[in-house]
Amino acid sequence: MPKVDAIESRLDSLVVDVDGVVPMAEIPKTLKKLREARFFLAKMTKDSRSTKLAGEDFDFYLSAFLSAGRSVTLVLQVEQQDLYDAQYGPWENRLTPQDQALMKFMNGQRAAEVHLLGADVETTVEMVPITQIEMEPGTDPRYSISWWGPPGVPPPEIGRKVRLFRVCRDRASSVRFLLCFGRINL
Repeated sequence: MPKVDAIESRLDSLVVDVDGVVPMAEIPKTLKKLREARFFLAKMTKDSRSTKLAGEDFDFYLSAFLSAGRSVTLVLQVEQQDLYDAQYGPWENRLTPQDQALMKFMNGQRAAEVHLLGADVETTVEMVPITQIEMEPGTDPRYSISWWGPPGVPPPEIGRKVRLFRVCRDRASSVRFLLCFGRINL
């Protein structure tokens, strides 16, 4: 998943010191927090493919993802104070302006989710051909979705929720924001 890989590569760049990479065994709690963020991102991604229009699962996963994602550097700060103090500032300064804006935005969404009325997410329904609906791995093929029709006749469509962060509405031309956390519908 590109979103999770971006988070991991940012963490990897943070834990490099002059002599090389800090052994992962020295930051087990930080890595556990990173796995937690990955877990909830995977849950959001899976839920975003669902055609179930009711339910709050995605909202709960988003809240947990935002909290876990923000906690990665906080746990690193407690777990390896010297490393954090030496590396975090320079690492943050090396981020592109887009990545700095993204980090600020994500932290703002986390603060809104945890301390206020929730993250600013807009939900719409997107119609997709039934042939694009993915079945759960291991689903009996007899329960898969199939469609046959005359040439030129499009397959029937079904609604699927699409969630957009406010930044996607404000910066619709910024593909980077859409791909990097904005639109959670792959």
